[in-house]
Amino acid sequence: MRRIRGLLWLFAGSLCVFSGRILAFPIVEQWHIRVESGFVATQSTTDGPIPGLAAGLTGSDPSVEPSFGGAPTTLSWGDPGNESRLSISGDTGGHGEAILTTDGPLENSVTATVNNRTITTATPRLVYAGLLDGFWADPIAPSFYEGGIPGTDEFQLPAFWHLYYWDTLDSGSCDLPGPTACSDLLIVVPEGIPYLETLGAFGESFDYFGHTYLALLQIEGLTDLDPTLCGMIGASRCQGILLPENTDATLQFKVGIRLADVPEPNTLALAAFLFLPLLLRNRRIAIP
Repeated sequence: MRRIRGLLWLFAGSLCVFSGRILAFPIVEQWHIRVESGFVATQSTTDGPIPGLAAGLTGSDPSVEPSFGGAPTTLSWGDPGNESRLSISGDTGGHGEAILTTDGPLENSVTATVNNRTITTATPRLVYAGLLDGFWADPIAPSFYEGGIPGTDEFQLPAFWHLYYWDTLDSGSCDLPGPTACSDLLIVVPEGIPYLETLGAFGESFDYFGHTYLALLQIEGLTDLDPTLCGMIGASRCQGILLPENTDATLQFKVGIRLADVPEPNTLALAAFLFLPLLLRNRRIAIP
């Protein structure tokens, strides 16, 4: 009995200390975020996959993020003057910004654009692109985090995406199974980022000054693909887009931050104090 009582005292004390520690740091209410992007690996029908550009592909619009080493944000291939393209905010060098409110709506960041053009010559075509994303977040509210406190400046969460592309032959039986055989196909697969069904977004948790947050990334424009198509990359489920010839598609990357489902500090403190009467009662009983 004495041992159980001691453990209860330890648990209650830990809750009080823990809740007090969290209360010392306010929840971040608002963030300034920037997203930087660049294609760091590619494969064509004649070369790769390799870091950088595979043979037959042209890279342009280098990333403005210095740590990305000038990785292109636009890939081109196909007939000269009528090239197909895959771009991730190429007009801004893969850069996007937004102001996020914790538990607020998701906001737009970078945009992926696909321009599918008819290929009439035997030129190399895109097969795969490895997309590196950097998600930089800087707390801006409350003002506590703008007071020059060490460690409260901007920090990064990296993300990597596998983009599989089938630029189908534009005559004959084409390449894809089923009635969409002559459409081009883009499949998007994140590396190590789980898809959260309840939120309809990819999510990754991170800790910041005693609180756990959830960084969310949603790609508007993707759809669940037929399992037959997903089987082409060895998956039973996947998301992507089908593009008929000479059409364009846009994928909007949206970002958000939520406070993770953890007990609130006041709840922890209340739980600690709820244990105290039981402990004190047991102690009173033990006194002769």
